Amino acid sequence: MINIVKKFKLDSHSWTYKGFHSILHTFFPVIQSVGPLMRKNIGDSNKLTFFIVEDRYVHWYWNDSDLTRIRRRFFSRLKNDPNYLIKLKARWEVSLGNFDKIISKTHTTNLSNLSNDDLINLYDNFYKRFVDEFSFFMALGDAISMHADKYLVPEFKKTLGKDYNKIFPQLITTKYTSFLEKEQKSRSRLVEIYKKNKKVPRKLLDSHSRRFYYITNNYAKVRYLTADDFLKLIRKDARKKVIHSTKIKTISKRKLLRRYKIFKWQKQVLDVLDEFFSIQDTRKKYVLISNYYQFKFLQEAARRSRLSFELLQYSVFTEFSDIINNKIDQKKLKDRKKLSVCIQSNDNYSIYTGKEAQGVYIHFLKKKNYSQEIEGIVASKGVAVGVVKKILKIHDMVNMEDGDILVSSMTRPEMLPAMKRAGAIITDEGGITSHAAIVAREFGIPCIIGTKIATKVLKDGDRVEVDATKGVVRKI
Repeated sequence: MINIVKKFKLDSHSWTYKGFHSILHTFFPVIQSVGPLMRKNIGDSNKLTFFIVEDRYVHWYWNDSDLTRIRRRFFSRLKNDPNYLIKLKARWEVSLGNFDKIISKTHTTNLSNLSNDDLINLYDNFYKRFVDEFSFFMALGDAISMHADKYLVPEFKKTLGKDYNKIFPQLITTKYTSFLEKEQKSRSRLVEIYKKNKKVPRKLLDSHSRRFYYITNNYAKVRYLTADDFLKLIRKDARKKVIHSTKIKTISKRKLLRRYKIFKWQKQVLDVLDEFFSIQDTRKKYVLISNYYQFKFLQEAARRSRLSFELLQYSVFTEFSDIINNKIDQKKLKDRKKLSVCIQSNDNYSIYTGKEAQGVYIHFLKKKNYSQEIEGIVASKGVAVGVVKKILKIHDMVNMEDGDILVSSMTRPEMLPAMKRAGAIITDEGGITSHAAIVAREFGIPCIIGTKIATKVLKDGDRVEVDATKGVVRKI
């Protein structure tokens, strides 16, 4: 048995952890083919990263030295050329346009009518255009957002002093509107029409569906929301009471910048964070869209190969041709479904199963004695007391009640219904442009991010006080 920890010297590195509901196939772009494209698109790439797939859940480990290097090189380029991010976004938007074209082609194509070769070629083009778009900001966005506690927070604590926890969340509040907020506002207008007329014109429902059909998708489950699906949600919304108001009232960012004498470079970094919120939000949207079509391809592959769709969710892009041509090793897929470890080193990747994977799983995920004191970054200020509800997978949301404290490794768009009911939100992940941080600020929900250990220390039923003025969670 190969000792993967020793082979790749995993213990000699520090790691940033993310965890979320996922299967191997839709998450695999993070590993396959991205390295060379990242170097082409942003001039750098990850040298080492790995993730563990266990029970439809991904435990993802970023190499901290990679993220630090990528972030520093980005800011160095930005100092030398203030328009660097604008130019990078322009190139990315061309890539997005190419991806949009293949999405449209895939959407209007009846996959079952294609020959095996034509199906393989269409999937190959779809995947390559997705990975090209994905590679522009994959690690760079996470390096800037998730490592805020390492490079941004210390600097602003010095500048803001005792007012840090109060003012910093306002400084990082974005001027952009997320796709989730756009959908919510659009649906709210349809709710008002429904309340008034007891119906919604079909053309408005169809338009809403075309714009937002993907919003409940994730890495493990997809669904195309039709006009009828949205009508059901509208009827449900019409019966609800409004739980939270919209954005909380804050002092304008311009006034805060003057009052606290924020340096020119700090202002530029805040502008970068704002742009990265917009970039990350768009990328999330396209991931959700991509996952829907990737599942469509897999469903067609399952039909042709007579392998189960569930099993094919543990295949990867390079195996699609083998699946269609009935050359795939079923035992390999079954082993991956039990437990997989994927490691990217330079431009190569390896997928391990069995005892090798079990060794990595035990080494990195075995239970440890964590401190009971939980601290993190204030993303949205306020104080709340409530009962912990851990949401690691989507079906965990069924247990969420109004005022519960939502605890998760990270939140995703499909968790929005549970987030709206939360008295406060706590996450392991530390991204200040993360989904949890943005949604919490939009709805005025106390939120602490970057705790690293919340999901490990807290359990369902714990009663806690979330002090999102000081960034502290206390068990009661």
